[in-house]
Amino acid sequence: MHKIYEFMQNNYHEDQRTNPRTYTEFCKCLERYPNISIKDNNLDNEDLVVDANSLLDKEIIPSFIKFVTRDMELMIEPLDILMNFKKIEPLLKRYSGKDGNIARIDIISVICDRMYAYISSDKYEVKTEHVSNFQSFVKCEYLTIDITQALLTRLARKFQEKRSLMKFLSQDDKLASLIAKNLRLDKGVGN
Repeated sequence: MHKIYEFMQNNYHEDQRTNPRTYTEFCKCLERYPNISIKDNNLDNEDLVVDANSLLDKEIIPSFIKFVTRDMELMIEPLDILMNFKKIEPLLKRYSGKDGNIARIDIISVICDRMYAYISSDKYEVKTEHVSNFQSFVKCEYLTIDITQALLTRLARKFQEKRSLMKFLSQDDKLASLIAKNLRLDKGVGN
């Protein structure tokens, strides 16, 4: 989301119809089009063109869609992490910049946001095989401490509504310690 905000800041002019609200609406529209393709600055989906033209200035459309689709290709699905963390770990290493590539902490942050949304949704049921992969994910060296703590804190706050999320953090002292530290809890407080 940080990158989208940056794009908006760099491409917003008061005399244009395109503004932060219309960008937001257009991002919602993009969810309906999982396979967006841009060829020679022309969109190949007529419905998407109609949506884009109704919300954005014509000059902005190709560059914004290129921007959004390029970063979306970098996303790792939460279920892929929960099913087999070891398989996606090299991607996290690349995004962290620890392999010599440019760090994409923004992508890692969005991956964590999507993980939270996925496992905290009412439709998701915690599965035993997901717990160890989730724990490996949040304890891996490729997530920064602030991103990890933000994810764990959000989960801890969600426990009241969805008790099954406790399984993700139970029987792991390191995760419990991270949550306690971030929530500024002393031993015994909050019971």
